Amino acid sequence: MTTVAEKYLQIAKLAKDPANAEVVIDGILTFFGLDYFDLDLGVEYLYTTKVIDYKFRSVLHKAEDMDAIMAWFKEKAGVTDEEIAAAEAKEKEYVAGCLMLAKQYLGMGHCISGKTYLELAAAKGSEEAIAQLKDMEYAQDMYDAVLDSDALLLVTEWKEFRIPSWGVVKKTMKYPLIIDGRNIYDKAEMETQGFVYTCIGRN
Repeated sequence: MTTVAEKYLQIAKLAKDPANAEVVIDGILTFFGLDYFDLDLGVEYLYTTKVIDYKFRSVLHKAEDMDAIMAWFKEKAGVTDEEIAAAEAKEKEYVAGCLMLAKQYLGMGHCISGKTYLELAAAKGSEEAIAQLKDMEYAQDMYDAVLDSDALLLVTEWKEFRIPSWGVVKKTMKYPLIIDGRNIYDKAEMETQGFVYTCIGRN
């Protein structure tokens, strides 16, 4: 369950970029249980219910002074510097764990809720993960992965890759070359299917 400090930290990160002003205001309104399509109506509700005064009403409408807005939000949310520091430390530990697992699994597979470890780290603002993802492209499935490819390199023994539809794979590839890094396929069968087949450690 996300703590108040963690929610504050998420919004505070967005507030660092002035372009996110509307998203920040929306996040704050949502925090207080207000769901308004028109953000100005949400701000007016805070004013009419005396959550904010006239002066701060203007600050929220203009959405320019992010420092003042976040200072007010921090006070209203009742979050302390110690709680924020603990949330930051927890997030850093989480990101470090995701990056470690991404390296262990070469950035592939092993998803949580449909996201890879690199994507989870990037969502937390990890510059390292974001940089790595720029050079990566994830496929929806095994057939999408070999679309218009010059070769198929197998580096895992996962069961779903053991018995694919070879007819579909061959039609999908630009050139039917299979490099079997795990030695799970039969050379004679692959050649019968029309593939150029090579493996590691076997003739």
